[in-house]
Amino acid sequence: MINLMFHDDWEIYGDGTGDDRFFTCFYGILDTEHHTFTYCNAGHDYPILISSSNGVERLQTGDLILGMFDEYCYNERAVKLKAGSLLVLYSDGVTEARNGTEYEFGEDRLLQLITKHRDAPAGVLIKHIVSAIYEFTGNAPQQDDITLIVLKRS
Repeated sequence: MINLMFHDDWEIYGDGTGDDRFFTCFYGILDTEHHTFTYCNAGHDYPILISSSNGVERLQTGDLILGMFDEYCYNERAVKLKAGSLLVLYSDGVTEARNGTEYEFGEDRLLQLITKHRDAPAGVLIKHIVSAIYEFTGNAPQQDDITLIVLKRS
């Protein structure tokens, strides 16, 4: 558990974005010796973990977006990455990419692509996903970042 506290000797400066804005955060620690991934999620999209037997798990352990309270305890979790595991972390710009009719790319389409190309090298999988997003959106303007991280345990 991570305890986020602001003590009296800290100076905190807000960026003036207002109460209708928020900050999501995801952090992960990859332990290559013990083959674990420890993470904490503060309002970010849930990463997708696919096991060697093709079981799909959403890494949902997490808590509120950052900055809502001056003091808040965030939960963390460690998952074992067995041989053949595939972990995909992504920003909401991936799933919320919209085509000309305002229809979103979506999590289902992303999961289908990951499953279809799960045996490809990590860089190739990313290229498949990004190409599919651009094909889906066509000439519609990009409204958010498209960020992907793919981890594969051999």
